[in-house]
Amino acid sequence: MLKETCDSIAQKLKELAVPTSNGFYWKTLQSGPEGKTEPGYNESIYHGVSGIAYFLFEYAKVTGQKQYGTLAADAMKALVKHLVGSDDHFSPAFYTGRVGTLYTLLKGRENGFLNQADDLVDELLPSLEKLSPDSLVVDDLINGNCGIVLGLLKCYEIYPNSKFIELTERILPQLFNKAYFSKKGIYWDRSRDIINGLCGLSHGAAGFAFVFSELFRVTKNPVYQKMALAAMEYERQHFVSDWQNWQDLRKSYMLPRDVERNIGKLKEGDTQFFTLGADMNAWCHGAAGIGLQRIYNYSLISDYPYLKEEIDAALNKTIETDVKPSEREMQILCHGGAGNAMIFIAQYQQSGEPKYRELAVSVLESEIKEAKQRGNFRCGYGVPATVTDQSLFMGETGIAWAILRTQYPDQIEDILCPVLKNETMLNSNLIREFSASQAFNLMLEKYKLDAAPKLQEAYTFNLEYLERNLEANDYQKVAFDACQESFALNHAHMLLQNKEPIDSIEGISIKLPSYVRFYVKDEEGKLQVSEGQGIRFMDLPDLAAAILDNLAHDGYQLPATVFGKIFEEYEIEGGEAKEVEIALEGQLKEMINAGMVSYKSN
Repeated sequence: MLKETCDSIAQKLKELAVPTSNGFYWKTLQSGPEGKTEPGYNESIYHGVSGIAYFLFEYAKVTGQKQYGTLAADAMKALVKHLVGSDDHFSPAFYTGRVGTLYTLLKGRENGFLNQADDLVDELLPSLEKLSPDSLVVDDLINGNCGIVLGLLKCYEIYPNSKFIELTERILPQLFNKAYFSKKGIYWDRSRDIINGLCGLSHGAAGFAFVFSELFRVTKNPVYQKMALAAMEYERQHFVSDWQNWQDLRKSYMLPRDVERNIGKLKEGDTQFFTLGADMNAWCHGAAGIGLQRIYNYSLISDYPYLKEEIDAALNKTIETDVKPSEREMQILCHGGAGNAMIFIAQYQQSGEPKYRELAVSVLESEIKEAKQRGNFRCGYGVPATVTDQSLFMGETGIAWAILRTQYPDQIEDILCPVLKNETMLNSNLIREFSASQAFNLMLEKYKLDAAPKLQEAYTFNLEYLERNLEANDYQKVAFDACQESFALNHAHMLLQNKEPIDSIEGISIKLPSYVRFYVKDEEGKLQVSEGQGIRFMDLPDLAAAILDNLAHDGYQLPATVFGKIFEEYEIEGGEAKEVEIALEGQLKEMINAGMVSYKSN
């Protein structure tokens, strides 16, 4: 059943290849504006041409059917011609962008089907040299700088071009700089759509733990190991024993239906919805992906005290979600049964116990039976179940790849979590080494308050157990509380967007919200704003600065009292007072509606 399905999908890909003057390509589903999904042309491993070609290169290698390798090579050559002549915006990411395309080209060469891959890579490399590490919105494994580092080093394994190392060294400081402190451990990628920094392999701390562990594998620099352990310590805070899983901490506001759901929960008084994550198990979020990281990095992170417990939990959770159920929503790699089954293959390779491979076979056979009953494999998008897709991570190609890896685990690399195979490829001088002090200062640099030297005096580099010091001085409090302030301000703005704006200040009292910090710097009022990138000071209009300067975090005041203080301070009187009062009222209403000032009815 497995071989027949894999062969059938490979044949289908051959039939669906669209010929062009330069070669071939495949149409795969793409998410467009407002959640609309439609077929399109994409370069990526995740949901584009590179992912399909990657599978075909592997399929041709183990089956000996060279025509599939030739087809993939023609598709990749056509893709390079298209990209070199295109001015389209592109992502540099590993799974969802350009670095993944480079790796697929080199995988074609490694498997014996694309001898000119080095030249094709050299044609595309200049496009990456223009990019700045801070140009990406996120730093995670799937879309960001973390994955780019992994992808560049995977490319270097096959084609030791110094450009890959130069780009890696340009990006590495960003992984330290964008790390944020938690009560325990560190995390990355803050946004208004999450309760806390995410757990998980593709978007969360496990992805960073994996890449830092792999860096430790090939460089032996203990700083990388400490970063990996700190990321895992962070995730431990969000592990729920009863679930045998880590919380999915997303609360999306992306689509209108998300906003409608969230407002409904707020009206119902369901506060737990906004503070407790969901129980999801997939490669992207949850035990199946986190378990892969723990298994593959086992020998590198053996000091982590919960390692065996968490691997057992991830395996048990995946048995619960993917072996026992009679019905499944999706069969894909990203968030479906095929991807989840790969944790069993990883554990089979680690332990040598055949039962784990048998579990993977069981999951895949169930997926195939269900697809036959439905008439197709269900893709990973929110579309009707009858809609199909051919991509690697969101469609049928991923099913075929999972079958291939299950049949040939020692010959097929795990693209879901690709380890650096050649532990001797990097000598100690190849990648610039980071000391503990350098790493720590990079992590604090983003706060923009000269906090790093002060914090360096107070802490040693012991990130595994670094806890917030509640008695810290102002610099420390600003640094460690920035995350909470950022979330509070964003949540206030989101709630205010769905409220009627205040049109009168009569009958109210006002105060400064806990998350708003006002300072006078160089005789000018500044609002301290905590953001995903750190802290900055925002200039304020004179009237706004005067209002904030006369408010306090504790205790409400009448607007008239605040205005009176301003009149006295600036010696405003007579006919001018009425004009200023009208202006102050207008400014105060704007500040209330923006969430900068809190109010209550008297």
